Amino acid sequence: MKKTLVALAALASVSAFAQVTLTGLVDAGFRARTGVDDATTKFAKIQTNNTATSALFFSGNEDLGGGLSAGFLAELDWNPTQSQTTDGTSGAQGGAQYYTGTPFNGEQFIRLESASAGKLRIGTPNSAILEANGQSQPFGTAVGGGYMNTGVNRLGSAATSSYGINQYVGGVEAAGRVIRYERSVRYDTPVMNGFSGSYLFSAKNGNQTATSTKAYDNTNGVTELGIKFNQGALNAAYATTTVTAGSNAASSGVSITIPALTVSGSATAASTATLDTATTLAAGASVKYTFGAVNYTIGNTTLYAGTTTGLHSTSSTMNASSKNVAVKHVMGNWDLMANYLTVDDKTSNNFDAKLLGLGVNYNLSKRTAAYFRSEKADTKTNTAASGAYTTQAIGLRHSF
Repeated sequence: MKKTLVALAALASVSAFAQVTLTGLVDAGFRARTGVDDATTKFAKIQTNNTATSALFFSGNEDLGGGLSAGFLAELDWNPTQSQTTDGTSGAQGGAQYYTGTPFNGEQFIRLESASAGKLRIGTPNSAILEANGQSQPFGTAVGGGYMNTGVNRLGSAATSSYGINQYVGGVEAAGRVIRYERSVRYDTPVMNGFSGSYLFSAKNGNQTATSTKAYDNTNGVTELGIKFNQGALNAAYATTTVTAGSNAASSGVSITIPALTVSGSATAASTATLDTATTLAAGASVKYTFGAVNYTIGNTTLYAGTTTGLHSTSSTMNASSKNVAVKHVMGNWDLMANYLTVDDKTSNNFDAKLLGLGVNYNLSKRTAAYFRSEKADTKTNTAASGAYTTQAIGLRHSF
């Protein structure tokens, strides 16, 4: 009893000097995909992240005086529909990525910020391209947006030759998405007349040559420039990112050993997992992405547009562009959304794509909504191969 009281007193003492804020979002519902030939991409199940990423955000802030503050953010992406991480073989919840570092698998950083000098973040901050995606349409990275790691990927060409980055090259959800980069530094300028800029840098490990060790090493370097304009009803963003592999980088992917585990009394044997080799850049290769986005609000209606490019240093490997237009209309408790996206694949694969996303939210409160999403798409419109599919989801979302 005495030890408990001492512990509580110590905790209260710490809380007097430092406060940690917990916020987050939960999204879960029924999702079904039909229409494609590949049986592995057909499903009907309860699933998370239909409209937004289920996540817990731990943050802290300290006022240093003189307009200067310090703080941190740690994002834990979690899956409310799946309790045992060993049930999954890939993805943010479970699988290879689960065994190679922090459980905080989303955005995370320590920051120093001043209204007059800007903001510095060190760690794994979100990319400016991810932020531009949020300005280009109201579906974010979820169903209907064309920014997912399955189906239509607007930054890449065919799914087998996309070079997106999520955490590290070769990550389990890397194909076709530019989200964030480990071991990076990002600086954002102060806002001046509605304009602000950002610069992100992540150094590469040019000496990394092995394909079966240290999956968490950066074999690639990243530089990114971004610019935003926000004034009244108008919001615009542009970002360009270049990813470059070291001269000694291995081109055949990275393997790691998953240790033996015991779950609910059942033991699993140790195994070796090879991270997504299709997303690994060859030695000396590079890939460049651009993303431009704009939206404008008129009364209860917001109009959106976006354009992207993705170009590998060997243009025959990846050379793609995309365009989209979207709209969101608020009518009482209802949000009505639509997004139309086309992808032009300029490689010999000629895997052009198109997507029509539809969405409806019924807002039960400011923090809780029932939703419906529909995504009718085709990833191979210019070939005889089947690439058409339809995804539909219905569920609940709650933020706190």
